[in-house]
Amino acid sequence: MPQKLLNKQTQKHSLSLNQSMKKSLDILKMNEKELLEAIRDLTSSNPFLDHHPGKDLNAMLEESFALPVSSGIGYPHRTIGTDNAGIP
Repeated sequence: MPQKLLNKQTQKHSLSLNQSMKKSLDILKMNEKELLEAIRDLTSSNPFLDHHPGKDLNAMLEESFALPVSSGIGYPHRTIGTDNAGIP
């Protein structure tokens, strides 16, 4: 009596999120009000950042990304949302 062999393969993909990835997702889920509150919290606890709420969120982000990135100790602190492009 002939026998039929059936071989079925399946794949399962999974992604494990680490703490950094979870925090990034939480930030991406924030609305504008929550983002501004998080920025205020961050700037109040970090002496290298200043927050000036006179500018809108888009202007602050554009200025922040336009600034050079510090690669060492002794770099002046970054000021977010000022007219002087981050120069203290």
